[in-house]
Amino acid sequence: VWEGLGDTIDAVAVCRVMGGRARPDLPRSLRPQVPAEADEGPVATTDWLGRRADGTRWAFVGWIFGHESRCAYMAMCSLFLDRSSWWLCNTYPEDGAWLRFGMDDVARRLQARGHDVTHLHGREAALPAFRRAVAGGIEADVLLLTSRGSPDFFETFDGRATAHDVPVLTAPAALYMCHSWSLKTPSTRRTVGGRWLERGVYAYFGSVHEPFLGAFVPPEEVSRRCDSMVPFLVATRWWPGEGPLSMPWRLNAIGDPLMRCGPPTMMPRPRLDPPGEGDDLRVEVAQWMRRASEDGDDEAFAAAIHGVILLGEDGIARELWRLAEAGRGDGPRAAEAVLGALFRLEDVEAFLRAWEKLPQPTEPQLDLLWHLVGARLGSSTDEATLLLLESAIRRPLAHGDIERLASLLARALGTPHVRSLIEREIEREPVERWRKELEKLLRRY
Repeated sequence: VWEGLGDTIDAVAVCRVMGGRARPDLPRSLRPQVPAEADEGPVATTDWLGRRADGTRWAFVGWIFGHESRCAYMAMCSLFLDRSSWWLCNTYPEDGAWLRFGMDDVARRLQARGHDVTHLHGREAALPAFRRAVAGGIEADVLLLTSRGSPDFFETFDGRATAHDVPVLTAPAALYMCHSWSLKTPSTRRTVGGRWLERGVYAYFGSVHEPFLGAFVPPEEVSRRCDSMVPFLVATRWWPGEGPLSMPWRLNAIGDPLMRCGPPTMMPRPRLDPPGEGDDLRVEVAQWMRRASEDGDDEAFAAAIHGVILLGEDGIARELWRLAEAGRGDGPRAAEAVLGALFRLEDVEAFLRAWEKLPQPTEPQLDLLWHLVGARLGSSTDEATLLLLESAIRRPLAHGDIERLASLLARALGTPHVRSLIEREIEREPVERWRKELEKLLRRY
């Protein structure tokens, strides 16, 4: 049993569909010292499992769930990916009790240990600046984010963002999110946690209910533990004896419980020579590119663009798209293939030209449009762009997109246009909470 690292069992990975929240009949001695009304509610299943009857821990538990390919993705990312770059975003006020969650020292520590670090805080974490900072996606291995909110929204330094504003990831990532409720229902994209997992997060530590700020280990301590090669999902949890919230509580650990995020010098990832079997992707891509230049049809360009993107060559993908446009090979298949590359390159003009070729945008494609083009909304945004975004309003949580557009649409097309838009959404919104958000917005116009 777990009494210290290195004994019989340190961690357990539960690989199955199960409830993320549980209501075990815990004795008073295993409940944290919080007001009775605040103690009503579930605990996180992964924090309840792996314990003896007296509440002491015999193992740290991680949870991997979903279909086969997703489970394999989460497991393989944990085993084989590099974790040398960190993205830090602190939206908390820089005073009082919130100071414990500041990340200035974290950033300096990580940089000193050889990590690449991006750090947003203060006005840099205000909503407009946040949206601009992630407009082309986040390419980092580990994310630390502090925010306040509920299952379907999170607060930035100065404003409220919906689950739609969860950044697009351009690489797989591990996430520690100090935020209430983010993992209440991780299987749905309507929630903050569900959207992060859809984006490609393969290890996630977050709350299933209101846990209180003290339930979260401050980022400085998390970084120290990771530096010491403590596994990520263990580093983000209070350990036995570290206070009342180290008992079964409301924070879930999703992913491989033994995955580590140590300094690059301590976690070498030697390149392995591939076996002699199989096809060489570069050879195949060269053949696809030759076919595209000769045939010039949509299918050929789509195959060539897809191939170079697999090789990590977004710039070449853009050049192929330009050739497709010049030779009338810019059909829907090629447009779908190149859209992600143009998003990552933040090439708005080329992205919009490809967008026009899409037959029916998917939900992830709508997110790309809003993250790239929506981040640039302002008084100079032209009417055509406003109408494009209006036609691409994302549901559910439509109130978030409409609020971003409303004042600009009113200026360009008049208040009656905005009221008509909101009234239509009120009629089609089945969720009372979100309908009330639309009604509140309508009263402003």
